[in-house]
Amino acid sequence: KGAVYLQLVACPPFRHCPDHFHVIRWSRTPVWSPPDRPIGGHAKSTLNEFDTGAPPGASPELFHYTDAAGLIGILANKGELWASDARCMNDTDELTLGTALLAQALRDRASHPAQGLLARLLTHPAYASGLLFVTSFSTKSDLLSQWRAYADNGAGFAVGFRSSELNKLTLDGKGVNKYLVRVEYQTNAQESRARRLIERLLATLEPMVGPALDDQGDQFLATTLGLILPTLAAASKNVGFEEEAEHRLVLRSSQDPLLAPGAKPEFTMPLCDFRSGKYGVTPFVKLHFPDGDLTGALSRVVIGPRVTAPDTEEKVRALLANARVKDWSKFPIERAVATYR
Repeated sequence: KGAVYLQLVACPPFRHCPDHFHVIRWSRTPVWSPPDRPIGGHAKSTLNEFDTGAPPGASPELFHYTDAAGLIGILANKGELWASDARCMNDTDELTLGTALLAQALRDRASHPAQGLLARLLTHPAYASGLLFVTSFSTKSDLLSQWRAYADNGAGFAVGFRSSELNKLTLDGKGVNKYLVRVEYQTNAQESRARRLIERLLATLEPMVGPALDDQGDQFLATTLGLILPTLAAASKNVGFEEEAEHRLVLRSSQDPLLAPGAKPEFTMPLCDFRSGKYGVTPFVKLHFPDGDLTGALSRVVIGPRVTAPDTEEKVRALLANARVKDWSKFPIERAVATYR
């Protein structure tokens, strides 16, 4: 009774929509009609340029390298994938590279009328609150460096997924704003992306320059930016990782409450799970396919080069059968061609 709903409309990837992100608005009742104004203007969505589902000829199949425990977790839990805090990855430049590119692009537009407004919103608690979670995939099914780094030094597995199905993953049984993005490694391309994104955000914010925004207005704009900008930051990596041909499922978990009239924003943290990882305490969230249905999501399983047990394929098929994957007895299972011991 008396609830106020926060509506952030974000069209999912793999849909033919000219704008993925739209302005948040407030309502006294749940509203599902199209928003009044797209945050990216009427131009093609900025994220659409590097969203895996957008470019023609995008890879229809992506591989998640993991150890035996990870394979069991995915199949025994009927499609559970973990998205980990991006700060706990093995790249020391993780997020900082992309964030620096965005900061430079914003500084380069110091004369733009909306530059001050955008810079101020990027210091807002609603922008800084929350965590960025990432699940990693590769377009390559049998890459030695991937086996060594992410699949128990070659004793693990590469689980193939149909990329068009990954956006169906849910958090706590509900849909969540997430993007499957192609990682960019080349500096010129990274800088170009950052400039285009900042330019479009400035154009969107320019009509809001002048009239003072109230705390609620600041909050919903900062929350929207918190979904867009970190996604680009997570899609920019050091060129040394280029061989990985990485695609990432990126989501930002934030549980900021609706700001009451007169209340001041505070920093918050989302509820999530924790595990002990290679780089210390690692926050993560558990994503699931709706109804645990893996038949349409899985494409194949590749057995790592250091898996020597001759009955491994039979065991994997037992896992698939228990996960209720249709035609599990004929499901494609391959052994890595890479030779490694």
